[in-house]
This record gives sequence, structure tokens and C-alpha cells, in this order.
Amino acid sequence: MTSALASTTGQRYRRELQCARELSVSMGFVTLVFLAVVVVFFAAGGVLQAVVGGLHADGGWGSVWEYSQQAMRYYPMSIGVMLVPALMPAYVANGVTRREFTVGAVLMISGIAIGLGVVGAIGFAVEDAIFGWAGHATVYNFPHLFDGPGDVVAVVAVVGEFALHTSSHMVAGWLIGYTYYRYGGWTGTFLLPLTILPALAVEFLLGVSWIGGLLMDHTGYERLALPIVIPAVLATIAAAVLLIYFLTRRLAIKP
Repeated sequence: MTSALASTTGQRYRRELQCARELSVSMGFVTLVFLAVVVVFFAAGGVLQAVVGGLHADGGWGSVWEYSQQAMRYYPMSIGVMLVPALMPAYVANGVTRREFTVGAVLMISGIAIGLGVVGAIGFAVEDAIFGWAGHATVYNFPHLFDGPGDVVAVVAVVGEFALHTSSHMVAGWLIGYTYYRYGGWTGTFLLPLTILPALAVEFLLGVSWIGGLLMDHTGYERLALPIVIPAVLATIAAAVLLIYFLTRRLAIKP
């Protein structure tokens, strides 16, 4: 009995990992294409800043790469939207259980989020080096978990900021895709204020980027201590994933 149970558990783990690999390969490829576009676009923005002598509000050199955070949230969110309508039915039809698909999707999301976090940290480091070479200090336009990519702690903060934002937006997209698949366009659109909540909650808790800037400038909001914020963010993302699993485990697959 114990041997049979261990064998079944091992098979399930292998199937979950196989699902994660397949999702990561397909979604990772389109993400690499997206990253190439992002790098070219924001490199062009940096060249423009050098030509005009600064794009910051006060005429100084403001961070250009900082704005890549928006693209690295909303494009991955579109990948999350596709999980239920476009991908899950095909996997279930080929014998993958909903549990296995959920685990595979979580691993894929984690990989993409961490990967984009590393790219984000590299981008900030390169930009900071170029600014220093040109004799300018990097000026950030929005609040962050870091002051600059100058040490190991700062690099971890950059990766974490990107990764948490990316993963929360992908999970919110996952929930959005479920409601559109399950209830159709009108109801799915009506439910958007609810299905976007995982992403908005993480934005609120972290208090960074343009939404964090708006909150701090216009409401006096101050972010709580990171030892409180980070577990709260992870709990929010985990709760959203569990909700998606319970919603999709008996979801009827449309022909």
C-alpha cells in the first residue's frame, strides 16, 4: 500500500513538472520576444534622453528603465488571461488533471516572474552604470523598495519588486480569464473590479511604482514595514491561486 501510494505521488509530481516545463517553454518563448521589444524600446528612450539632455521633470536625467515595470506587469497579465480559455482545455483533454495544471501554471508563473525580476535588476544596474559614466546621478520618478542597484540587498529588492508585481498580475489575469471563460464577455467584464483585486492588493501593500506614488502623494499612505508587507503579499497571491483552483477543479470544458 505504501509503495503504491509513493509511486502514485511520484507520478503526479512528474506530471506536474512536465506540465510546468511545457507551459514554461511555450510562454517563455513569447516572453523572450516581448523582452527583446522592451529592451530595444527603452534603450531608444535612453538614447533620446542623452540627445535632449534629460527627460526628468526638472530637466535632469530620470530613470528610463523604471518605466519598463509597467510593461513587465501588463504583458505577463495577458499570459495569465490565456491560461483557462486557451490552455487548460487542451491539457485536460490530453489527460492532465486540473490540479496538475494548476501546479504547472504556478511554477511557470514563478519562473517568468523571477526571470523578469532578474532582467529588471540587470536593466537598472546597466542604466546606473551608464548614468555614472555620463556624470549623472540616477533619479527615480516613483517610490521603490530600493534606492538604487548598488549592492546585493538592493539587487534582491529589485528582483523581488519586479517578481511580486509580475506574479500578482499574472494571477489576476488567470482569474480574469476564468470568469470570461466561465460566464462570458458581459459578466466577465462586469466582474473585472473583483478579478483585478489580487494585483491591486499587491500594488497597495508594496506602495511602489506609479500607483504607490499616487497613493503617497494624494492620500498620505505609507507602506508598512517589509517584514509585514512581504508575507501579506505572498499570502494574497497564494489565496488567489487557491481560489482559482477551487473554481476550476469542476469547471466544465467547452467543446
